[in-house]
Amino acid sequence: MAVIDPHEATVAVAQQLAGTAPVTKQSGNSRYVVQRQACSKTLRATVYLLAAESCKNISWARAYHDQKKKQGKKSATIFRGLANTWLRIIWAMRRKKETYQEDTFVQAQARHAPAAA
Repeated sequence: MAVIDPHEATVAVAQQLAGTAPVTKQSGNSRYVVQRQACSKTLRATVYLLAAESCKNISWARAYHDQKKKQGKKSATIFRGLANTWLRIIWAMRRKKETYQEDTFVQAQARHAPAAA
């Protein structure tokens, strides 16, 4: 696995390294999404576990899980999306040198949510 220069790293690179960013394949008129194979399997398992466990104790994670389940999404898809969110949170915490504060995330989520019509 290639070493990533921290100055060039972005949250998208972290998501690719963790295998939570899907790969879209396209040929002609067909387009489909597959699981990323070129990634750290250990990191992928870790962030999936983080996503699954966060649904038990963190209200916004549980609400995300329940909303996606109602939409008919599979558990693996839900946890991958939640893992992506956690990677963005961890990335921001590392960049700002702050600890996780649920209130901060919930407020930011409300600010960035699309306005209801």
